[in-house]
Amino acid sequence: ITGEKLDSRLVEIARKKEIEYYRQMNVYTKVSRALALEKSGKSPIKVMWVDHNKGTKEKPEIRSRLVAKEIKTSYRPELFAATPPLEALKLLLSFAASSQGENRCIMHNDVSRAYFHAPAVRNVFVEIVDEDREEGDEAKCGWLNVSMYGTRDAASNWESKYQSVLKGLGFVMGKSNPCVFLHKEKDIRTVVHGDDFTSEGDIVSLKWMQRGLE
Repeated sequence: ITGEKLDSRLVEIARKKEIEYYRQMNVYTKVSRALALEKSGKSPIKVMWVDHNKGTKEKPEIRSRLVAKEIKTSYRPELFAATPPLEALKLLLSFAASSQGENRCIMHNDVSRAYFHAPAVRNVFVEIVDEDREEGDEAKCGWLNVSMYGTRDAASNWESKYQSVLKGLGFVMGKSNPCVFLHKEKDIRTVVHGDDFTSEGDIVSLKWMQRGLE
């Protein structure tokens, strides 16, 4: 990302950790490349490593992410994922600041690896990196079970997932923007931006919401 030279040993450890997480989340199932061609009509999508030092040179914290390289070759409006306007967050903070009730506060939830919680809705096949290649994988690729970073519909799949979860908890989605939500009974207002949830309500209600998100 920055051009900084990274410690190869630490990068190797970070990549191994990422592959372990891929297996834990069952991101893809290894299948034959022939099946990928039959199902999708094209070769598996190439992948790449994104290695970044989240720490400092003195105290490095290497994070490696494996992402797909699905190139935008056509206009696909159905893959669009919305984002909330800045005014939505300002309004939420205004409600919290001007509330006369006790125990009103702001809660922020950041969903780790959010896309891995969104099931894949297309037949998407990706190359298998060397770090995850085992004996017999020479003619195989990965068939996605969940959304992978770098695929074109990952954001919209995640949007559908969190909308379903929030509606299941009793939230009503905004009419003008699908990233704002209101729970009338619990008196909770929520704004979702990507994998970040910012909510306003009383402490008891917000703790109830957090348990629901978990």
